[in-house]
Amino acid sequence: MEAVIPINHDKTQGLHKFEPGALARLSCSDRPTGKQASMFMSLIATLAVGFVLAFAQVNSTEDQFPRCGSTPSEAEVRVAELSFLAKVNASMATQTTLNAMDDFNVVIPVHWHAITSGKSIRAGYIPMSQITESIKVLNKDFSSTGFSFKLESSEYIPNEIWYDRVGLTKDPRSPEYVYQVEMKQALRLGGASALNVYSTGFTNTTNRRLLGFATFPSEYDYNPVDDGVVIRCSTVPGGMFYPLTKGRLLRMKWDIG
Repeated sequence: MEAVIPINHDKTQGLHKFEPGALARLSCSDRPTGKQASMFMSLIATLAVGFVLAFAQVNSTEDQFPRCGSTPSEAEVRVAELSFLAKVNASMATQTTLNAMDDFNVVIPVHWHAITSGKSIRAGYIPMSQITESIKVLNKDFSSTGFSFKLESSEYIPNEIWYDRVGLTKDPRSPEYVYQVEMKQALRLGGASALNVYSTGFTNTTNRRLLGFATFPSEYDYNPVDDGVVIRCSTVPGGMFYPLTKGRLLRMKWDIG
């Protein structure tokens, strides 16, 4: 199941209700280190993008803005939450003690794959400045958590089919599914501790007003290739939909402190 957050038009309903302050309440002795930190930061990184992907608050009608895809049910969200918390608790049970919060500093490598159908911004060839600004916005939002994000690599991939046809579906017969799997299998870098971002166009998909989607952390164990975030290229800082997203398409919404 893909984790997709809808545009919050009425400003009163939130799809995902993660327990506020969950990370902040972990004591220094609970903070992950070594291999556990790698596991933990993978979960945090995926949550950071998966549960708030394409979240925005607007004062306009639905028809004026792109929409996100189908959303998970409350039951599916709860299952994902429980899976995440179970992994965190299992990891916490084996942690060594840190002397101070200042010692906790986990850097999450980001691999950005810009899918293009040409050499223009409208064709997905977004400037490096917009990619680096996206990482800056993410780091600003996470500045008090001990987690930071580093752009480890970036690449421009000319592939008009991927740019146009990659979309949100789990139907293996759908071209949108086939091209998404094909894209991720060809491009994904790093292991569980890495965050892969794919910026594309969604120009010829079932839902052409899609902003983006991501997988739940609980899906990594049985489908690691599908791990990552797929976003509309025009939602980055400086893009066409910047007024809607404020450049925070990769931002975590639930309160961590």
